[in-house]
Amino acid sequence: KIKRVEEAKLKARQENHEQQLKEQQDIHEQQIRQQQEFEQQQAVKKFKTGPFGIIVIIAAVFAVLFCATSFKDGKVLAGLCAALMAGLLIWGYLMKASIVKEPKKGTGIIAIIVGFIMIFPYAGLWNINTTSYDIFKSEEIVWNDIEMHEVLPEPKTKSGRIIANRETDISIYITNTSKEDYNSYVEQCKEKGFTVDSKKDTSSYDAYNADGYKLRIYYSDYSKEYNIDLEAPIEMKENAWISTPLSQKIPEPESKYGKLDTNSDKYYRFYAGKTSKDAYSNYANTILNAGFNKEYSSGDTFFHGTNEEGYKVDLNYLGNNTMIVYIKAPEKSTTSSKTEETKNETKEETKQEAKNETKKEETKPVESSSSSNKTGLSKEFKDAMDSYEAFIDEYCAFMKKYSSSNGTNMSMLTDYTKYMSKLTDMSAKFDKWKSEDMSNEELKYYTEVLDRTNKKLAEVAQ
Repeated sequence: KIKRVEEAKLKARQENHEQQLKEQQDIHEQQIRQQQEFEQQQAVKKFKTGPFGIIVIIAAVFAVLFCATSFKDGKVLAGLCAALMAGLLIWGYLMKASIVKEPKKGTGIIAIIVGFIMIFPYAGLWNINTTSYDIFKSEEIVWNDIEMHEVLPEPKTKSGRIIANRETDISIYITNTSKEDYNSYVEQCKEKGFTVDSKKDTSSYDAYNADGYKLRIYYSDYSKEYNIDLEAPIEMKENAWISTPLSQKIPEPESKYGKLDTNSDKYYRFYAGKTSKDAYSNYANTILNAGFNKEYSSGDTFFHGTNEEGYKVDLNYLGNNTMIVYIKAPEKSTTSSKTEETKNETKEETKQEAKNETKKEETKPVESSSSSNKTGLSKEFKDAMDSYEAFIDEYCAFMKKYSSSNGTNMSMLTDYTKYMSKLTDMSAKFDKWKSEDMSNEELKYYTEVLDRTNKKLAEVAQ
């Protein structure tokens, strides 16, 4: 009997020991999992904010651009290849960023690598013309069947493709033409009165006529066709500006003649007519002085700014004495109303405390200026802004060569690599510049760089 009792005690000790070992093993495994999860989170964070993640995003944007351009120029196979490239890059990014789950470890990086490799078959397929596909097949255009046909001269060539034929806008491709045909048609449009706020380069022409019709003509050297886009004038009326809680957040424009396009609690968009470019510039300065000086940027034809409350304003001068005024209300969280109530309740107390603190501060010695009162251009800031401008210059040069290339210029692959290296350099420079406070000199330089780069980007987009 004693022996059985001892055996039972021994067995109990063994089971207890095994239980302790199992608990320790579970704790150890949990620590390992937590460490792996932490390392995974750090890797994801590094990928999202690091140069490689940014390069993947930029490459995906390029792939989407290649896809759209290829289909527009009738290169269906190249467009499908670019679509696959964009899909692989986006899918790989989502897996590496842990937004979607990887089917198997390493799938994300493989998708990204294959996406980058797709640039080579894309370059080869670009040289294959697939305009014979039905969706790009030309047809005879009966000019009198085109909406607003009386506004434009009739093209000499009757063969083309009708993309849109509506009362408000038309888009037509005139095929089997030459550059001389395009230039001749532009001159005919000028004779028809399309000379207001005109802009012309080697392959495009933009202008309004006196009635407010907006015209754009673009010629493609490769496909030997030109595109005609015509938009009907915006219907405006006197005293169209409406005073609402949202529109009252900004000064009213000088001209109330226009069209209220959107009016809700969150959005307010107004087309202001009878507004010259000088009047637009004056109004943009009025908006800036009204407190919309947070995260703002401006140029000859645009202004973007945010005020302390989070309201955002976008101004755009369209041409033909027309300006868009767009206001967006800030997103409100579920706790915003409670927070506002708390602020109101303690407002008077805060004022009194501020007065008391002011009295105390008067007895304190004057301290040195903070970083927000700094002057001059810091080296890190100037390096960051210069690298950004160099990055935009490389982008513009690449896109101009891409637009003028017929697919046989293989040096574009080298340019693509060079462009990505500029991105890496820019990312590193901005990492070194940590400060968010800019001196007056830095703010002026920032505005100048932004204005120059916006003009370059606008030129490329034309």
